[in-house]
Formats: sequence, structure tokens, C-alpha cells
Amino acid sequence: MKKLSAYLLLLSLIIIFLSACGSSDDTPPVTPSPPSILGVQLRAEAGDGRVTLYWPWVNGANTYKLYYSSSLPLTKASGTPITGLISAPYTVGIHTGEVLNNGTTYYFAFSAVNTSTGESDLSDIIPATPQSSPIPPEFPKNVRANAGDGKVTVTWTPVVGADHYTLYCMWLSGAFSVSIGGITIPEQATNSKVVDLMTWITGTGAGTTTGLTNGILYSFSLMAETAETGHSAVVSATPSTTTGTIGPVSDGAVVASLSAKTGISHQVTITWVPLVSATANTSYNIYYYPTADGSTVNDKKIPGATSPWSVSGLIDGISYSFYLTSGTASSISFAALATPSTTPPPMAPVLEPPTLVDSTVTLTWNVVTATPDVTSYYVYVGTAQGVTKNTGAPSLVSDLTPPLTTDATLPTGTYYIVVTAVNDNGESTESNEVSVTVP
Repeated sequence: MKKLSAYLLLLSLIIIFLSACGSSDDTPPVTPSPPSILGVQLRAEAGDGRVTLYWPWVNGANTYKLYYSSSLPLTKASGTPITGLISAPYTVGIHTGEVLNNGTTYYFAFSAVNTSTGESDLSDIIPATPQSSPIPPEFPKNVRANAGDGKVTVTWTPVVGADHYTLYCMWLSGAFSVSIGGITIPEQATNSKVVDLMTWITGTGAGTTTGLTNGILYSFSLMAETAETGHSAVVSATPSTTTGTIGPVSDGAVVASLSAKTGISHQVTITWVPLVSATANTSYNIYYYPTADGSTVNDKKIPGATSPWSVSGLIDGISYSFYLTSGTASSISFAALATPSTTPPPMAPVLEPPTLVDSTVTLTWNVVTATPDVTSYYVYVGTAQGVTKNTGAPSLVSDLTPPLTTDATLPTGTYYIVVTAVNDNGESTESNEVSVTVP
């Protein structure tokens, strides 16, 4: 068995030794910089009078600051600051002095703070709207993308109350052109989706499919959505450069009224008036289909739409029918990256819940079958949620026989742990994340 504490001690000694080696007199001094949060994602979950924020560990950060405001622009000067945060998650709205109103959209950003080098820039700003009912589901956790030959298998932890998921895929289709595709996935016991074709949701080429190309880096993320309750009336429009407004139509099931507007080639803009009630819908999905088909079997879906919404990629001269459904959606998950390859690395292991005896943590995971055979595993440990191969402290584990277990003697604190599998093709993505608190 490998002792993580011994590895971490060795790693600490190496870091201390390297930092003790002063630069020569000929080397110009380097001005220390605050931590970098470039590319670091912030995620939010709205609740009843509260919003819970999640972010991964940032290299070089001692603490974090959250900033929020009910208006834009959000800056360090204009936002309400929450300081001295050790790690994620943090829930705004449950502490003294933090008041969030249901139905109001708030904007959040965070920064990383190093006691010696200062505070980083703000992260990307994300919105969240607290509400009493219906409360959106949690965003999917433990989203992993495992590369294959011309395909990627995406896995995640099931979300309580989710009826279906929307999986998004993003990649570079040109030097600077970002393409986005998406598919709807019903709730399923395995919570796994093999992606080899993506169906566009919006944009040029809506309704077409494209295969995954080996050697291209793809980014995957998920939203969880609740069951839908009925749909609105249908409004039909024919995209053209001639400006015209169709509707409004109304049946009161989902929205008070629904209208369609033309005037831009290959595009129809949908506008609706929400119902006025204590439980009015706050999340909508747009469905559309060529009217001549007379069938809704192959409807195209746009989840999480807000009014007005422009549906593009349509064919001029063809009449399309549009309708709305209600559905409460989570915020989007953290992104998972994968590059399909003819020689892909192994699939990620699956970690069992850890066991704790005194200060010794025992980890157990499945045997990963791959070609060529898996030769070893890495265990990564961090003190904040969202541990990755880049942010966790690694410990090599090898020469194990089933069942695969390893022990870790850890100091007092809460730890987050993932495992990867390694063979001659490389290292897998991270396993699902587990946590343990050593008293």
C-alpha cells in the first residue's frame, strides 16, 4: 500500500528545497504576481433566497473573494465582497447581512488571493436567480469525458429530480471560430452517453450532424432539467428578408402569448409574454419543426431560452412551427475536455465511497479494462472541490491486485480525491470525486 502522507511529505520537501535555492546575482529579480484564474470556471446553483457558488482550487491561492451585485457591470468596486473564503462551495444568502430576493437576478464573480502577491483579476461573471418554486435542480457533478476512437464517452453523477439532461459540446471549427452542438439525453440509470455525432441546437446548420474528429479537443458540459408540463400554442412563420409579425397566439398553458417575427434571412425571432402568477415559469424550451412535415417526432429543441430568442439556421421559404414548454433547468456544469484518438487512454476508474478509521482513509475502485493493459493508477488529493490532474497532489499506485485499494494517512481536514488509470497510451481522465473529513 502506498501512503499518501509520505508522498505529500516528499513533495513538500522538494518544493521547499527548490524554493530555498536562491537565484544567482546575474539573474534579474522577478516581481511576484497574484494567482492566475485564467480559464478557471465559476458555477452557481440557485435556491430559495440563496445561491451556492462552486469553483475549483486555484494554484497559489491562500483564500478567495466572492463579489455579487444585482446589476451590471460587476466590478470589485461595485460588487458586495465576501472575503476570507478558504474553499468552495459557499452559499450566499444564509449569513448575516446577505439578503437575496427571490425573482431577482444576481451576478457573481470571484478572485483568488495570495497573502504575499495580492489579489487576482475577477473571474468570468455568471448570473443566478433565487426562487422559491420551482427550485432548479443541481447542476450535474463529476462530469468526465473519456476519449475513444472517433468518439467520447461522457459520464456524470445522477441529479436528483432531473427528468433529462442537455449535453453541450464545444470545439474550434476554424482558426478562431467556435462551434457548439447539443443533444438531449433522457434520465438513465448509467448516466453515461457515448458521443460520436452531435446535433446542432442553434446556429448555422441547425438540425445537421457532425462526427467527432480524432485529434480535435472537445469540451463537454451538462444541464439538468425537470419534467415538462404541457406546451404552449403553436405559431408558424416562414423565414425571409421580409419583415412581418405572426401572432400572438395564446392558450394560457405555459405563457400568456407567443409571437414570431421575420425579417432576417434564415431566422425567426420568437417572443412571448410570461404568465402572471406566484408560480410562473422561469425557464422555457423552444421546439420547432417544418410545418409541412405535420409531425413533432423530430422536433428541434432549444433549452433554457429567454424572450426574445432568435432561431437561426432555417431555410428561407419553408414554414416552421414553434411552441414552448416549461422546464426548470440547472446552471451548466463544469466543463470536461477530451480529444478522440486512434490510441485513446483508458477509461476513468469509478471510486467507491471511502472508509475512514482514525486518520487512515481507504480508497477502493474498479479494475479498468483497456488495450494495452493498465499498468498503474494515480490518486490525486486536494482540499477543495473539483480536483483535477492539474490541481491535486498526486500519488502513484501500482502493482495492485483486485480489489484495488490503497490507504492514505492524512492530517485533520476535509479532502477531495480522484483516481486515474495509466497505460502505454497515456493517462485517463479523472474518476468521480469523493470526499472525506479526517477529524
